[in-house]
Amino acid sequence: MKKKRIRPERATANSGPSRRRKGRGRVKQVSMDELKEEYSYVLKDLRRIFLLALAMFALLITANIVYPLVFG
Repeated sequence: MKKKRIRPERATANSGPSRRRKGRGRVKQVSMDELKEEYSYVLKDLRRIFLLALAMFALLITANIVYPLVFG
């Protein structure tokens, strides 16, 4: 004798209330000034990262030149 398996119902377009968030398809138009104001910290952080990478690169080049002279 086979046992009947109970399977969960699959969600279809017509099957009761959906779990979608309301207003999900709406897109808000944002101006460049608002974006610059909201994400100004990103540019500051990128500048800091660039300067740090530049300093590390200069340190590597300097170490590559100085190391053979000192320990050569």
